[in-house]
Amino acid sequence: MVVGSGSAAAADGVATAAEFSALGGLAAVNDSFVAVADKGSHRIRLIDVDTGATSTIAGGDEGYYDDHNGQGLSLFSSPSGLARLPGSALLVVADAGNNVIRVVDSRSSAVWTLAGSRTAGIQASACALGKTHAPG
Repeated sequence: MVVGSGSAAAADGVATAAEFSALGGLAAVNDSFVAVADKGSHRIRLIDVDTGATSTIAGGDEGYYDDHNGQGLSLFSSPSGLARLPGSALLVVADAGNNVIRVVDSRSSAVWTLAGSRTAGIQASACALGKTHAPG
């Protein structure tokens, strides 16, 4: 199955109707879905491997905003990599443009910051107070 039109854009859709812009990483969520960090469009996308249907689960415009309720309000800046936490639907995302590590719940679309202060640098710290420099 082919997903994506080959044009650099940010459109949800099925198979070649979907459009991506500068892919940054991907991870299997389960046997049916793959998550993609769409770096160029500042989005986290979910692809149904059976149908090729692609949907945005987090992000949109470039920026920084945590959406704890999964209401489609989260903002990212160049998400460059992601991984699924084993045994869960949680995706850990390197939000390189914001210098933070974020978590996205692939079921509810809730987003929160796990680590980083949005200030580039390296500092050992517990939780969201440390610094990162363009993770990913």
